[in-house]
Amino acid sequence: MWRISPDEYRTRLEALQAGVQEAGLDLFIVSALDSLYYLTGAGFEPLERPFFVLVRPRQTPLLLVPKLDHEHMKKARGVAAENIYTYWEFPAPAGRGWPDQLREHIGNAQTIGVEPSLRQDITDQLRGYRFEQNHSSKGCVWSSPRLRSR
Repeated sequence: MWRISPDEYRTRLEALQAGVQEAGLDLFIVSALDSLYYLTGAGFEPLERPFFVLVRPRQTPLLLVPKLDHEHMKKARGVAAENIYTYWEFPAPAGRGWPDQLREHIGNAQTIGVEPSLRQDITDQLRGYRFEQNHSSKGCVWSSPRLRSR
């Protein structure tokens, strides 16, 4: 069976980081199952629980996953174990659910790229940002609508 090398996953994440920088984004949020698998080699069954890879131009990518999946997601390539963060599932204590944890990891990012397939419930939780279509990209995944803070 053909296996993808850890170097290939690292190259994929680095290519996304370069694209994020080229597009002038502070952060890119990956949440689609296929995209997470393509970038990290980590498979999972999300059900209603979102998983995120947050990619900044010049920082190590981080994962935000349900607490239940923390150990399982340590198999993700290109993301160090210390960069895997967790959230509590519903009903989570105040500040510990995925929306609060996602906002915390977004931090002060002003321009945020998202995948075209971003789930509506995730988009709803990012109400503090407005969508703006990016027409300057060269047709890569980050050419999707991006968020800019108000």
